[in-house]
Amino acid sequence: MVKTYLDYKVDARGGAISTANILYFNSKQILVVRNKTVILLNTRTNTIERKYICDEEISVIAVDDERNHIAAGTVDGKVNIFSCLDGELLVTFSGHRTGVRILEFSENGEMVLSVANEPEIVVWDIVREEGVCRFRGHLNMIQGALFIPGFVVSVGDDGLVKVWDLEIQQCRQTIVGHRAAIKALIELEDNILLTSTIDGKLRVLERVDNEDDILEIKGEGVLAIGGDVEEFTKKGKILGMRVNNGTLGYAEIITSNERLQSKKRKKRLEDGEFLLTDYVTLRHAMKLNTTIKSICVGDDGLMVVAITNGFKEYRYKEWNPAPLQDHYRPDARLVLVSDDDMKVACIGDGNCSMWNPNGTNLGSIDCGRANTATFLPGGRFIAIGTVGGSIEIIDTAASVVIGSMTAHSGEITVIKPWKGGDMIGLVSGGKDKQVRLWMVDVLTDEDGKKCVTLTKENEWEMDDSILNLTVSKQVLAVALMDNTVKVYKLPTMQFYLSLYGHNLPVTALDISDDNNIIITGSADKSIKVWGLQYGECIKTFKGHEDLITGIACIPRTHYFFSVSRDKSLRYWDADKQIQIKTFKEHNAGILSIGCSTFGDYIVSSSADHSFIVWMRSKEQIFVEEEENKQLTQHFNDEELKQLDFVDRNAPDRLDTTEASRKTIETIKDAEDLMAVLDLVTKEDFSMKGYEEELAQWNLNPVGDKPQPPEPNILLCGLSPSDHLLKLVGKISPSNLQQTLLMLPTSNAILLLRWVVDWLEKDKRILMGVTIASFLCKVHYSYFSGSKDASLIEMLEKLANLCKSRIEKLRLTTATNLELLKVVDLELNDKN
Repeated sequence: MVKTYLDYKVDARGGAISTANILYFNSKQILVVRNKTVILLNTRTNTIERKYICDEEISVIAVDDERNHIAAGTVDGKVNIFSCLDGELLVTFSGHRTGVRILEFSENGEMVLSVANEPEIVVWDIVREEGVCRFRGHLNMIQGALFIPGFVVSVGDDGLVKVWDLEIQQCRQTIVGHRAAIKALIELEDNILLTSTIDGKLRVLERVDNEDDILEIKGEGVLAIGGDVEEFTKKGKILGMRVNNGTLGYAEIITSNERLQSKKRKKRLEDGEFLLTDYVTLRHAMKLNTTIKSICVGDDGLMVVAITNGFKEYRYKEWNPAPLQDHYRPDARLVLVSDDDMKVACIGDGNCSMWNPNGTNLGSIDCGRANTATFLPGGRFIAIGTVGGSIEIIDTAASVVIGSMTAHSGEITVIKPWKGGDMIGLVSGGKDKQVRLWMVDVLTDEDGKKCVTLTKENEWEMDDSILNLTVSKQVLAVALMDNTVKVYKLPTMQFYLSLYGHNLPVTALDISDDNNIIITGSADKSIKVWGLQYGECIKTFKGHEDLITGIACIPRTHYFFSVSRDKSLRYWDADKQIQIKTFKEHNAGILSIGCSTFGDYIVSSSADHSFIVWMRSKEQIFVEEEENKQLTQHFNDEELKQLDFVDRNAPDRLDTTEASRKTIETIKDAEDLMAVLDLVTKEDFSMKGYEEELAQWNLNPVGDKPQPPEPNILLCGLSPSDHLLKLVGKISPSNLQQTLLMLPTSNAILLLRWVVDWLEKDKRILMGVTIASFLCKVHYSYFSGSKDASLIEMLEKLANLCKSRIEKLRLTTATNLELLKVVDLELNDKN
């Protein structure tokens, strides 16, 4: 019988405050990214009002001026468009191989451009739900891009400013006067742009629109801001600047009318003299003692600054900032689960955050710089081993540090709880080569407050620095810097076994609760299963691609989980010596893992600023199915790499090409479409044969009456035409062009014949015309040179149908628009 395992599913996620850029939605609401979710956060009440959820980690967001759409770019190169009103995902565009870095809406909000790490700009049409074009021409990474009426302007590390014509989809102008890498671009007002370069200079460009040029450089200057501007953001007349040295700039934009009203500025304008302060005036600059990720300027002098997993908000009054709020949470280097399974502790650099397993934050406690930590029995107190060699005790009920004592002369690397009879203790190890056993006493002082005292019970010196240790009722296993694991019998600490086999130091280990096996994970990326009776290596697992950071055995089984800096969580069976499943939900290296008392859930924390609670579900895992999924994913990844290789090395790298790209989804859509085309064509041929036989029999009724063919179960009770129409309708509009491109000419002709049938029946007119026009453009050379009379007849019929149906649709749409205007006027009159 095939052995199955219970699956673990993502049940909750927490820890993150801000993982990408932050935008103002209005003066009281901001858009904050937390891993895979965009959150509409009310800054006054600190409540979440709406969520926009993506399938992958979000790298950048943008919102249009009318606040109708939100664009979210992900690390896998997709652009998701959401409706601001209800949070519905409207369309997903796939056009990049790397994470999206820049998103910009057009002025009317109908188009959006995206830029990733590759030097390409992709323009998308939100209304038509398809890609417009892909602009290529920059030699290095693009650092800024925006829409101006009729054009797209882009700047990059190659020091070039390029102007792209949206109508002819070609580069109209290249400006080469910057002489340094350009880091930022913004439109100060209509027809005036501002750029920043790494030489610290700001340059003003003005639109001229003559026969040869679209933009020209008016001049350059320097603001006394002490660095290179890496980001611009504006709201009205206020310009925010992010400088590479951590400085925050707040400037005022001088408009064209103000330049004409000032006599000095007007004279300089008439004399052709350029001064940067005629366009931008720096009003305030301050240096923050943290890394600035992005900035955004809002109404009423507001500015929000995104920092690493946090944000700061300021209000500027008379050009001076006043802090409004400051949110920050360090990465959870350690994650702990209390023995009553009711609390999860995430401990980072000087901070301990308490959470419910459902992801609800219970509070935060300031503490020392923790290297290791553990819950004491009972789940109320946490012992923290610090970099300085002291042990701190945290009372989670009172949210305070209630005690601290020096435990080691060097850095403490590991602390574990231990129960020996009636004694409750701690075992600690550090870089001073000492393993110390501490007795824990919980007392009540005169004020009725709980306090914890630690008494050193015993100590043992090891041969090398201690990296990690684990303890059970019978043995203590210590991982040393010399790549070995020493096993001692408790409570006598008699040397028992030495486990040697890893090529690099052991970084994680755990013992099964029946004391039969010990699991070790190393910096050499391997996991070894050892027998605790004789110390033999039972199995070596190799699956991780980076250092192993944690091992957690599931109670009452020989299953275990491992986590690594390769971003994966892996599920293993030590008895069957197989890998059960690989989980990849984190977007950065996983730092720690914790397991509940009975293995009902596990918790993993990562450098992506979040922790995930994995709850055991009732769904079963079949190992063979998981292996097939991994193999398929491997082949898909290799195929995408091959597509990428061919694309990047094409000899004819044009300035413009199609916006969408081949993905596994489009390849599968094309394969399904070709299979269904063959199926419906065969069924249609069979039906027409029956109709001919029936017509002949009606003229000469001799013999048995022809019987209709048996309905094909694959058509799901639909006619061949409707079945094909249903399949094509399921293809995402953003992927339709790439799917059609992969059809061979014979299948394209078959599809066009079915499009004729749809148009004759007035079914999905817009989709049918789109397919017809695109396929005719792609296969124009073949169609124009063909002498097939039936093909020519079909194309002529298709052209006439497209023209008549589009005209009919245009008239219907125009009539409906006029009626809506009348209704709108009547409603306004009533109001």
